[in-house]
Amino acid sequence: MLPSRVYTILGTIELKLGRVSQARQLSLEAVSAARLCGNEETVSAGLYLLASSEMESGQFAQAASHFNEALTLDRRINYLSGQGSCLANLALVGQKLGKLQEAVEHQEEALEIFLKVRQEDYAAATQNNLGHLYDAAGMWKRALKHYEGALSRYKKLQYKRWIAVCNYNLGHLKIRMGQTKHGVLNAEEALELSQSEDDWQVSIEVHEALSIALMNQGKLKEALENTTKAEDMAKEKGLSPARPLLQLSEIYLMMDDPGSAKQAYKSIPSLPQAEPRINGRALRLEAQLFPEKAEKSISESVSIFQKLDHRFELAETLLVQADLYAEGNLAPVEGRPIHAAILAAQEALDIFRSLGATPYITNATTQIAEYKKRAREASDTENVYLRTIFAVNKMVEMLAEERNMLDEVLDRVIDILGAQRGMLLLLDEEGNLLPAAGRNIDKQSERDIAHISKTVVRSVAASGRPEMSANALVDPRYMGLPSITLHSIKSLMCVPLICKGEPIGALYVDHTEARNLFTPYDDDFLITVGNLLAAAIDKSRYIKGLETQNVELKKLIQESFSIKNIIGASPRMLEVIRLVGKFAPLNQNVLITAERGTGKSLLAKALHFESPRRNGSFVEVDFSLIPPQLIEDALFGHIRGAFTGAYGDSQGLIEAANHGTVFLDNVDSIPLDIQAKLVRPMEAGEIRKLGSTKAKSVDFRVVSATSEPLEQLVKKGQFRMDLYLALKVLEISLPPLRERRIDIYLLASHFLQKFAAKAGKSVSGFSREALDALASYSWPGNVTELEKCIERAVALCTGEVVSATEIALETLKASKASAILESSRDFAELFELTSTMVQCRGNVTHTARMLGLSRRQVQRLLRKHSLVPKQFKTDFGKKTTHIRGTSPRSRLDKAKQGKNLTG
Repeated sequence: MLPSRVYTILGTIELKLGRVSQARQLSLEAVSAARLCGNEETVSAGLYLLASSEMESGQFAQAASHFNEALTLDRRINYLSGQGSCLANLALVGQKLGKLQEAVEHQEEALEIFLKVRQEDYAAATQNNLGHLYDAAGMWKRALKHYEGALSRYKKLQYKRWIAVCNYNLGHLKIRMGQTKHGVLNAEEALELSQSEDDWQVSIEVHEALSIALMNQGKLKEALENTTKAEDMAKEKGLSPARPLLQLSEIYLMMDDPGSAKQAYKSIPSLPQAEPRINGRALRLEAQLFPEKAEKSISESVSIFQKLDHRFELAETLLVQADLYAEGNLAPVEGRPIHAAILAAQEALDIFRSLGATPYITNATTQIAEYKKRAREASDTENVYLRTIFAVNKMVEMLAEERNMLDEVLDRVIDILGAQRGMLLLLDEEGNLLPAAGRNIDKQSERDIAHISKTVVRSVAASGRPEMSANALVDPRYMGLPSITLHSIKSLMCVPLICKGEPIGALYVDHTEARNLFTPYDDDFLITVGNLLAAAIDKSRYIKGLETQNVELKKLIQESFSIKNIIGASPRMLEVIRLVGKFAPLNQNVLITAERGTGKSLLAKALHFESPRRNGSFVEVDFSLIPPQLIEDALFGHIRGAFTGAYGDSQGLIEAANHGTVFLDNVDSIPLDIQAKLVRPMEAGEIRKLGSTKAKSVDFRVVSATSEPLEQLVKKGQFRMDLYLALKVLEISLPPLRERRIDIYLLASHFLQKFAAKAGKSVSGFSREALDALASYSWPGNVTELEKCIERAVALCTGEVVSATEIALETLKASKASAILESSRDFAELFELTSTMVQCRGNVTHTARMLGLSRRQVQRLLRKHSLVPKQFKTDFGKKTTHIRGTSPRSRLDKAKQGKNLTG
């Protein structure tokens, strides 16, 4: 193994020759050999070489780690020169990693060490680096001090190249500070020395500084000539022309020659990746030259200079950003573009002031004054726009007819913008743009504009931004559209109508004579109008949809609670259905008496929805659920201040049923004091709210229900006779389920289908044993109990039919059960017979044909079950009654054979 120092020397030579990987390998060998010998000085030297090679290859984090390790060893052996070198390099690495404060601290400490050990060349280099750091951070007085210190030391050392570099740095800084005369002298001295030393890179940078001085003085032609020389020099010497070309592009922009500026920019072969400052400048320039890239490019440029903490370049970028806002090439996150421009320019001005950059302070101040003037002018225009927008909003609110509203709005828009023509187009279901309103446009133009607008809407759907053209004839976006040339369209503006994130149409205006007619403010105005229109059109369509849905929903509700949906085939139930059909069209009050669970509410709804009041409200009041002290307020409502906590007027349930029906359930639970207050509203059709002295007319019908015999309550003095008579103008007595056993299977089949569908099960019927259980049970809870029984059975069922186990009912004793119904077969037979007779309206011949029996067989069955044909000869049988679960002969056969009967 070679001595560590030999590896270090060889590695240093390789690094100077640019062979970084070989240098790194030798440095690793040097460190390894030095560690074996235990010599900390040579270990430090090897680590320093390793870190230097890593820094050259861009491995800054690893380089920082090894420089710190070497620094620790140098401090331990008190090797000051080594400490200074490590600190200086750590500063450079920190600069690359964006740790500027840390870099400054390292350079300051390194400078102190180099001055202490009298290493003037290292001290000069460190001061020059400190000048760069303070320059970028905007601490220009400190930067000036260090640049001058470095220049003084290099002059003593007679290092001509570095004298030229320091003169360039000083000249560049002084020019930016407004010390143009002294800055130019430094720059000229730097140019002379760099050319004598053949340091063409420094010469190119000096030309850049001199051009900046000329630009600040308004001498753009001289600046252009100077920068062109720098470009030629770079090309001649094989150096990158990126910096001169960037500056050429900037000068052309100042000369209002965007074409040449773009050409110069596009001529840049490639940007040096290791120079983020140059990349930041390029992005800033790109934002100015290419509006479509403005948002992304300027954002990235700002980000680069913020990360570098390069305050001067950041301020220049902010000024460009302000101009982009002002010209409408950049949309602010919030607020008006001109206000965003003022804020960005003010931020730039604050930075320039902190730097003491006199020429740039003047420029930023002038720019802000211009923006504020434009803001005042815009404010006057905005006032007109706001008044128009307010008027449009009023029109949108007041005009019911969509067509009239669109015509009115389009007239206003054309008038306020000074446009010549205008059109509003809406997308149909197939995505075609169809004219909804137009002004000064013939049929051919309608088709042309529809084509243009469709292109715009598609573009806007992708970008989310409207389109405006100052001269559509030469606008590349509309090249190839014959309609533009045919109609000689100059100024054009089109915004999408966006609703819920989707385009529903477009608002288009143009002028065939005036160029540059529309401004960004007009664009914002048209967008606002477009948004109002989109919202209004959406609202109009929504209301129309609701109206259609409301009609359909009312129809569905009416059908759901129609008399057709009352399930029953027993004679008692058929009589109830007949009475409902007879009473529904009348206006008299109806009292329904029945046990709990028989379906009184369903009957009340059928009376309402089969009546002329079907379009009015059906309001249900269950007196068993309302606390007695709240009943009066619930029925009649109250006015503000009627009692503590009555902060506003409240509508009562009777008033809510105006032009409809109020269903008073469990009227036997009404307290006597409330009974007295109910009679007058029912007789006179007037109510008086709590706390009010004024009566209010209400048109309502009362359907009431009770499970207790009201006659007996009247005799006991628990119910008022006058209220009883008012309620019982017409009466329907609903039989309990045990008295209409024919309907048990019918209802059970209906509930089976309902709950099987809800549970997603393929349960299709009942076993014979289950039918026996259903037929022989007394059903004290009536239809409600039956419904819950079938729901439970379906939930527990694991097969295709419900078994007796799943029914789980305590049946009656055999003797009593047989007295009610001989068997489930007779039960099914009776059901099939009666349901078919209902469908055939008592026609025995038709019934026999449907059941596949002879007429004599049907007559025998009627006698067996004590039925007569005229029971089924009712108008409602044809007109309104719908019996669920009817079937042909096969079902009757199954019933006779004792097979499973299915729903």
